[in-house]
Amino acid sequence: MIITEAASISEAANGMNDTPGMYLPAHVAGWQKLTNALHQEGCTAVVAQLWHTGRMSHSSFHGGKQIVAPSAIKIEGGNGVQDAEGVEQEHEMPRELTTEECEAIVNDFQHAALLAKEAGFDGVEIHCATGYLIDTFLQSCSNKRTDRYGGDFEGRFTLMKEVLQKVCEIFPNCVGVKISPDSGFNGMGSSDNFEMFQHVVRRLNDFDVAYLHIMDGIGPGAGMKWWGKMTSNGFHGLCESLELATL
Repeated sequence: MIITEAASISEAANGMNDTPGMYLPAHVAGWQKLTNALHQEGCTAVVAQLWHTGRMSHSSFHGGKQIVAPSAIKIEGGNGVQDAEGVEQEHEMPRELTTEECEAIVNDFQHAALLAKEAGFDGVEIHCATGYLIDTFLQSCSNKRTDRYGGDFEGRFTLMKEVLQKVCEIFPNCVGVKISPDSGFNGMGSSDNFEMFQHVVRRLNDFDVAYLHIMDGIGPGAGMKWWGKMTSNGFHGLCESLELATL
């Protein structure tokens, strides 16, 4: 199985230079060259990872418009971001998405999955990890919403649930999910992650999910480098560690 680098589900989902997209006909044409080549080499599981960068984006990717998140909570203690010109910038304050915008993002994931199918992919992986949009909906440190996309465990799972409902119809039993309950990357980590992500994993049994991809963190200490910066991106330490072996 080969999983691609994350592809943005819409122009609004962009937030990192030199990353691919999955929302235009030109993207499909480009991806078809890749999937055809891999299938010719005998690869039978070519998977497109899909994401929305959320508050890890920068306004320069969006014509100066404010970045978005489940709640208006700025990343504190993160690594900073690169803007559209590749210049290091501090994290910006996001605005809270409206309920209607959340619904539109679900449809964007559906559209991206349809294009992935057209491009010849055998499946998709939904990026729900490391402080990008869906992860920030799951975690209590970044989601303080009072509509159906926030609140208790099931409320915070709602965006992910609605995305899976749409995408699993397009790729039945060929959808992967990536989560990172232990990672402190991009300012993440919540005191109730152990219970929250157990809830997430139990709920995945209700969908045609092919596999679960869990990141335990990206380094045990302060020796990790990210864009040349020294930082600690391992376990956030705010609750009991939840690793694949725990589930």
